[in-house]
Amino acid sequence: NSPTNAAAFQSFGKAITVIPNGAEPRPESIEPVELPGPRLKSPLLGYVGNMRDRVDWKLIEGIAKQRPDWQIVLVGEAPPHIEAHGVAQRCENVRLTGILPYDQARSLMTTFDVGIIPHVLSDQSTRMDPLKLYNMVAMGIPVVSTAHPTAIGMSDHVAIGHDVGSFIDRIKDALAAERPDPAAIDISDFAWSTRVKTMFSLIDGLPEALSCRSEAP
Repeated sequence: NSPTNAAAFQSFGKAITVIPNGAEPRPESIEPVELPGPRLKSPLLGYVGNMRDRVDWKLIEGIAKQRPDWQIVLVGEAPPHIEAHGVAQRCENVRLTGILPYDQARSLMTTFDVGIIPHVLSDQSTRMDPLKLYNMVAMGIPVVSTAHPTAIGMSDHVAIGHDVGSFIDRIKDALAAERPDPAAIDISDFAWSTRVKTMFSLIDGLPEALSCRSEAP
């Protein structure tokens, strides 16, 4: 799902096609999500995903401390040894929700004023194609990210921050800008339906002996 992964597997075969992740349309009806504890307040910055070493915790803590008027909500699994818990203890404006069911996570995402993807730039992150990025763009949520390849490739929809100062500046820009109407956002280029059509067209083009359409013995 990324050019870096395709390059890594090039020695196993020449016919490698990169098919990135995709997005679903914004839910037609959105059920409010009630979380334990105080109600989330705006401006609300949100991250959704497994919180492991790929997340730049120094960056999140720096943003939280410099802008105590912003609330940061982190949705997803945060194992006990991960620094997320330390950041949440030191910063009152950082909130961990734990794992939420998919529909609840998507509903909560619609309340984000800005979506953030503060990933560490590493060999791991250059191989990733964050699903959350496509979903937030499809929902009309402005996104600020570190400069991993997918974010750079989606630069028409995503602002790039390189450190605490520039990340805060890009968030301020996003908060000041008019938010797009989700119904007017064209996601046809990266919708899951488009991705699946591409996959099936590639399968249909394979020789019959290699195709999954061959009859079982």
